[in-house]
Amino acid sequence: MEKEERRESKGFIYVIGFVGGILGGLAAYISHFFNFIPFGPAVIWQFWPWYHTVHWLRGPWGHLGAILVIGVFSILPAWLYYLLLRNMETPWAGIWFGVALWMLIFLGFHPLIPGMKSVQQLGWQTNIVLVCIFILYGLFAGYSISYEVKQHEMDERSG
Repeated sequence: MEKEERRESKGFIYVIGFVGGILGGLAAYISHFFNFIPFGPAVIWQFWPWYHTVHWLRGPWGHLGAILVIGVFSILPAWLYYLLLRNMETPWAGIWFGVALWMLIFLGFHPLIPGMKSVQQLGWQTNIVLVCIFILYGLFAGYSISYEVKQHEMDERSG
């Protein structure tokens, strides 16, 4: 009975991942709105065959829906950070995690995204903005997860 009461709740990982994805998606949309990057979050809809026939998917509502989907998908990297790096107490873990996510998506998954240009074709400005967004996601998720883990450990020791 005591072990069940003391068992750590991992619900915070879902919240951190979702909020981090929403913030990252909003940063991408703002960057697209101000023409820092040539595509917004709605680029993820290109995976679905109806992307070119449903016009609202490329507008603000499509970006908003994509931001929500990105929030849901961002729960997976948050869990990955929790499983691999939760005890790291340095911001560098989050920074490198964000860079690794960018590399995975833009170097690894690039061939799977229809119509997406390669990293070399995107240009310096686009790549720098996107890397920064991913670094911010990594810092947010990494710091938040590490903080929550430390808080749970302190609560467990004191009570």
